[in-house]
Amino acid sequence: MLDATHIEEGKFELEPTRFHILDVLVELTESFTPILSEAKQTLTLDLPEEPIEMFADQTRMSQVISNLVTTASKYSPGNTEITVVVESDGDDGVEIRVADQGIGIDPGDVPHVFAAFFRADNEGTRAESGTGIGLYFCKTIGEFHSGNIAVTSKPGEGKTVTIKLPREFTDDDTGSESTGTIAA
Repeated sequence: MLDATHIEEGKFELEPTRFHILDVLVELTESFTPILSEAKQTLTLDLPEEPIEMFADQTRMSQVISNLVTTASKYSPGNTEITVVVESDGDDGVEIRVADQGIGIDPGDVPHVFAAFFRADNEGTRAESGTGIGLYFCKTIGEFHSGNIAVTSKPGEGKTVTIKLPREFTDDDTGSESTGTIAA
């Protein structure tokens, strides 16, 4: 909630560093193992053989991926798989996809899933607690990195969230307060 407040106030900061996104994913996989094991879910990583180096806010990228995996787990039943795919998107970009076999999203809700505090109103979402800022946060972090995010889904079959980012974050105000505006 604090990050959402800072975003809305224009006081959100990124702290870019150089890192390998694959290392971040392997570390996150280890942290998710107990949670997914308890939910009887599996996490599969589909990673390229060559490391993908990025210059971005590693902490925020970890938060985005964690949020996407957490959401996938939350809305998926036991004995299902969550897949994280990382691919090079040309020479200058990276694409991260998180797919699940969960409840999916109704077509009428898809245009709204990245809006702050939006929660679909259906039996599956009512059964889970939440604030509706998770995907908004992911979208905002992607936009602050000059990237974009999209979702595809079929109700009852799951969803795939795709985030595309440049490998090299550039901003004249790196380390200072962001003055960017966020489209909801």
